[in-house]
Amino acid sequence: MHAFSMLLVLFLPAKGLSVSTRRPPSIYLQPEENVYYKQGESVQLPCKADGDPRPTYRWKKNGIHLNFGNTVVHFVQLLNEGTLVINASEAKDEGIYQCIADNDYGTSVSTNINLRMGKLDDFMAAFPVTHTPRLGESVVLNCIPPPSYPPAAVQWVLVTPEGHVEPVNYDNRILMDLDDQHKDQTKSVDVIILLSVESRLYITSVQEQDRQGDKAYVCMATNYFMRRNTYDKANFIIPSGSTPANRPVGYFWTSPSEQVGIIGPTPEVVWLKNNVTLPDTYEVSHGGHELTIAKLTKDDAGQYECIGTNSLGHQIFRSFRSFVVRVE
Repeated sequence: MHAFSMLLVLFLPAKGLSVSTRRPPSIYLQPEENVYYKQGESVQLPCKADGDPRPTYRWKKNGIHLNFGNTVVHFVQLLNEGTLVINASEAKDEGIYQCIADNDYGTSVSTNINLRMGKLDDFMAAFPVTHTPRLGESVVLNCIPPPSYPPAAVQWVLVTPEGHVEPVNYDNRILMDLDDQHKDQTKSVDVIILLSVESRLYITSVQEQDRQGDKAYVCMATNYFMRRNTYDKANFIIPSGSTPANRPVGYFWTSPSEQVGIIGPTPEVVWLKNNVTLPDTYEVSHGGHELTIAKLTKDDAGQYECIGTNSLGHQIFRSFRSFVVRVE
């Protein structure tokens, strides 16, 4: 048997010396890139950083340093952190803010924070519009929502003469298209804010039931942050004719698209990937008009086809569009 011994050696720093943990700041808490506020309410823009020695903080608005040295308490920075509080906010507080943390070993800066006052403008006043499509034809109701911060949610509703609001039921014959064409370019920095999206209501094959009695089709914009709705002009649909028009299926629109409307009986829509029916893992809208790939992977690369079919008598018509998805 051999006896083993262990020697433990502990090295201690020499007297007067310490192990250095000095490091530059690193911001670990900051606001979202877009922050909205209601006029008159307090706004808080959080900013915290670690580092040794403890960082000091400063803020810029539109590239100019904020001055906390005066007696005005409109801008307040919380003690021992960089969080900025704006008391009794005003319209002039809108701008691009940035938090900066400094110590002797470096500087850390936050992302640009676009602070905007919440609002939802009203639709422009307009007279009611009556549409008289022939039975079986298509009709498109256009809507350009007013500017909204944050962007308004848009939907089409039915409004009774008494002002009661009912939802429009979407299916493979009635659907809504969104086209984000209305944007505001902030001039001071490269930040794009979506003001509103053009929203069209498509009825691909008008039926008598689309008359809806004395109810009007109305575009409604909702700003949930402001808890406010606004309504566009009233649209009434009065189908004409007694026999539905029969037309072969045709291309209506795609994304992106510059074309609107080919009419005919409501088609059945099928999606293919590399000539094979899509598996259930893909998200297809009700009616099949829109395909969404929620979590893109390399396996999603390939050729996709959207195929619409309908029939007139014994004759079957088909129309399709092809898309190529490349994953990088």
